Amino acid sequence: MNEIVCAGIHRQGAPVVVPNSLADNLLDRIASLPSSSLSNFIVNRANKFVSEKLLAVRPDIWRQVSFFSAPIKQDADVRLLVAIHSYGILPEEKRLQFVEALRRAAIDEGDDSFLEGAPIRLLIKDNEVEDILDEISTVILGSIDEYVDRVRSGWDTDYDPDDHFDILHRSLENIAEALADRVDKEELEETFNYSISQAVDEMRNEYYQSIDQTQDEHWPVISSGVSLQQSQADSLSALFRDVSD
Repeated sequence: MNEIVCAGIHRQGAPVVVPNSLADNLLDRIASLPSSSLSNFIVNRANKFVSEKLLAVRPDIWRQVSFFSAPIKQDADVRLLVAIHSYGILPEEKRLQFVEALRRAAIDEGDDSFLEGAPIRLLIKDNEVEDILDEISTVILGSIDEYVDRVRSGWDTDYDPDDHFDILHRSLENIAEALADRVDKEELEETFNYSISQAVDEMRNEYYQSIDQTQDEHWPVISSGVSLQQSQADSLSALFRDVSD
């Protein structure tokens, strides 16, 4: 798997090229491997001929291009979808499912992946992008707090929150730019900047409280009304009394 490429595919460090005439022999050897390994093979080493055969004998690979997590542009399975599409063997139904995933991520989470350039742009048509922009323009102002709350829910109090909203902030900036002819861009930017800054302030308070609590848990416990220095002095006095005795 790490040493071969299929005919027509060029990859440095792959000493063996498998011709299409040996595709069936290749599938006999690799078809039982985990779907994640086979997906990676399709993306990096297979050609159209082998990919089509592999998808036929392992239809479970299609499940990897059925569900995507936001931000979709960072989902590794997008590369598989793009590879299958580039070979001209992606069913239109699967492409439309991906477009719907982009739409839902934009509306529900403020994900700007539908505005991404290549490779995602190869899978979504201009009119589909416009349809998503039309829809999100009617809901985005009322959804900003929901987007922020969703991202905030994934925050761990062990980490400083300052950079936690960077991805969402950039995404909303891109969407605001794309919606400039549909909504008040300045109002939209003010809304999400305020919502994010409010969340960061609240999270920062939680973060510093968490630090203070951790320090308190590791600080020596001294009896009420007795200073740390007095406690140390008493211990030293007791030690020298023992030596004197």
